[in-house]
Amino acid sequence: AVWITFLARDGSLRRAQKVSDWNGGFTGAMSDGETLGQSLAGPGDIDGDRVPDLLVGSTSGVWTLLLRKDCTVKSHRKLENSLDSSAYQAHFGNSLAVSTLPGPGALPRIASGGYLGNKKTEDRFVWLFTLGHDGALRAR
Repeated sequence: AVWITFLARDGSLRRAQKVSDWNGGFTGAMSDGETLGQSLAGPGDIDGDRVPDLLVGSTSGVWTLLLRKDCTVKSHRKLENSLDSSAYQAHFGNSLAVSTLPGPGALPRIASGGYLGNKKTEDRFVWLFTLGHDGALRAR
């Protein structure tokens, strides 16, 4: 699960919203043991509704969560890891970072750490994506 917290001016907890496969309006299909929240990044307001949105790494890929004002999930998209066990597997979402391009309406660039490999060997990689206003991560 991912917890989104609302803090008071003095730093105390005012309210919290849990986002998981059972809470917070999230309806994404997840498998048992999936590590939703293994990495997080705040790309800002992606869909133009003046509410900051969230990128969340998991065992199966990277989720874009478009949020409502109360931080429940309005909609989501997932960039899924490759699951072909006969070949090299691509896994991204171990770490996430956001770099916003200059200028109005510019799309954020996302760096995602992960690996490419099979059961015997794996190499570490950084994938670069552009995050669209629809929440889709696109390869650069």
